[in-house]
Amino acid sequence: MGKNIFLFLILFVLILGAFFYFKSAGPKSLKLIFPQGNEEFIAGKVYQVKWKARKIEKVGLALVNEEKNEKKWIAENLPAKEGKFDWKIFVWETPGQNYRLVIFEYPWEEGKEYDYSKRFTISGPTLASCDSLSVENQWPFIPSDFLGLKRVFITKNTWNGDLGGLEGADKKCQEEAKALGLEGNFKAFLGDDQNPASERLDLEGIFVEAEPTEVLPLEKVPQNLWESFGNFLKTSLKEKGEKERILPMYQQLSFYFSNFLSKFEEKQVKKTCYRLIAKDKNEFLRIFSDPLILNQARLSPGFLKNFSKIWLGRITTESQTECLDTGEGDYSFTVTCQNWRNGGELLRVEKEEYPVCYTPIGERVNARTVGGLSLGWNKNTGFFSPTFGVNCSSRQRLICLEQ
Repeated sequence: MGKNIFLFLILFVLILGAFFYFKSAGPKSLKLIFPQGNEEFIAGKVYQVKWKARKIEKVGLALVNEEKNEKKWIAENLPAKEGKFDWKIFVWETPGQNYRLVIFEYPWEEGKEYDYSKRFTISGPTLASCDSLSVENQWPFIPSDFLGLKRVFITKNTWNGDLGGLEGADKKCQEEAKALGLEGNFKAFLGDDQNPASERLDLEGIFVEAEPTEVLPLEKVPQNLWESFGNFLKTSLKEKGEKERILPMYQQLSFYFSNFLSKFEEKQVKKTCYRLIAKDKNEFLRIFSDPLILNQARLSPGFLKNFSKIWLGRITTESQTECLDTGEGDYSFTVTCQNWRNGGELLRVEKEEYPVCYTPIGERVNARTVGGLSLGWNKNTGFFSPTFGVNCSSRQRLICLEQ
């Protein structure tokens, strides 16, 4: 009996070893499981991409538009072992039937594994309801029921650099949103030394001015639709000789249809048209460095006027943070007015010239330029600039963004 058990254990170990050997010795592979092709996806919604990977550490995903011969990154440097990724389709993706998804071993180079889906369709809403306003103003206007809208407004109130931190700035935005009758969650497009605005906020979506430009007429089910059906029914029944039996039923249904129409109109929510600021994150970030002539076309006059006097701090991770303190306590060149607290006199100048700072590579820069405390319009260049600093005791507005 003991000998049999011993032989069984040896056989089991040999089989287990062979299994792991062939598993590790086999070729690497990558297979896209979903999408497979022929699906219809809706722009703005989330779908789970699935795959199977063997002996591969990282993968990347890209969307291919075969009609335009374009490729667009979806994700990169994903752990292959996860086998899935939640893909939120860009809400303004061009509708079409010739899309394919490709998964590939990351980083890509010749000889690495990849797999394509078959063709699928991406569809999305249209802008027809605001088209006439767009044509009139020669700038896009978006209906309020469009997917993925992020409303943006600039506060009426002004504050110095002592905002109570990022939390205090967010609270100020939410309070003004409530005063304007805007439902939803609003935060300040504002960054501090550790939290750039582009990192702490959700910037996926389409950016529009929060103040609606035009109220659209209510959608109605036309009364003549029912009347036309009634005429069709009467004609059909007359031909078949059943008018006496069916006509009273139609007359009774007509009463209920009229009630339905009145209830439908009562429940309708008025739609509005919003002025487009930017169709994605990259376009939105560009408005903070674009020249005045471009922003004049993009922004309404009222928005543009207030846009030149807002607090910003660090917008992206590339925003500089050098020369934060001279060590003497006389100056603060932090990009965020000491992280938006105690901002009375944080950037004060007791000399005729601003002190000089040096970048990590030894480049000499003006301390005020490094500051990036707010946004201002440089009259000499005609550019808006997030690095045009002002004194922290100055009173500026906040730009508020729907989350």
